[in-house]
Amino acid sequence: MVMPLLDTASTVDASRPFPLGISVPRTGSPATDDPQSACANVAVYAPGVATLEIAYCAPGGTWQLKTLPNITNDVHHGIVDGFPAGSRYGFRSSPEDDALPVSVPTVAFDDDGEQPLLLDPYGRAVDQRDGFLTNVRMSGGFDWGEDRNPHVSWRNTIIYEAHVRGQSMLHPDIPEDLRGTYAGMAHPAMIEHLVGLGITSVQLLPVHFHLDEPHLQNLGMTNYWGYNTAAFFCAPSGLRHPCRPGCGPSGCAGRIQGHGQAPARSRPGSDPGRRV
Repeated sequence: MVMPLLDTASTVDASRPFPLGISVPRTGSPATDDPQSACANVAVYAPGVATLEIAYCAPGGTWQLKTLPNITNDVHHGIVDGFPAGSRYGFRSSPEDDALPVSVPTVAFDDDGEQPLLLDPYGRAVDQRDGFLTNVRMSGGFDWGEDRNPHVSWRNTIIYEAHVRGQSMLHPDIPEDLRGTYAGMAHPAMIEHLVGLGITSVQLLPVHFHLDEPHLQNLGMTNYWGYNTAAFFCAPSGLRHPCRPGCGPSGCAGRIQGHGQAPARSRPGSDPGRRV
């Protein structure tokens, strides 16, 4: 018999429907304003879903389930405790009569053999293990160092659109290990080239986490362009490099509409009963 765990976050829920995704709870909740807090405000827009659960697994822990108890304008939200940075998580809808009011131990989703969880559309990282996708809670802090917004006026802005991989893959002055990555885009040789053209801003073609079409996977191929977005706020691992990008023209991630849409697995409200 599974015994419910005491969940103070459920008894004193000061959650809010905004911002969407995972955020630090506001003052007055059981958490503090510490961005490293193990307590989180969870908010997911899921119209048409009667009950939405978050499944989460803290580093070194086991999977837990919690129903998000509040609904505001189709946004399901609640305070989740024991959910520090580095935790894996996802969502699933459940029948009203099977809702879980508090956090309880649950099945090991890693061993389920399917894709039982939906991704967070506002998640900041995706963990992929043998085809099983989950989000990962990330710390909100980032050291920008000496980087500053160049504040280029619109009338003086010249935008250069580029694909991260293709732009630097064959550049002879960029080290091979940096080619095809963000660090390659930010290499001094590339910055010199762009500045020499008079470019002030770079717009990057899709830099979101995407899924390759099944027929391409069966052929051992990948989708070069990456328009099959599954998580708009997560970068694909293939474009990252441990080197820190340097300064140069400002950058903006281009999301070109009309080429496709996020798969259902990244939209909790797309189909209340669907397992993808």
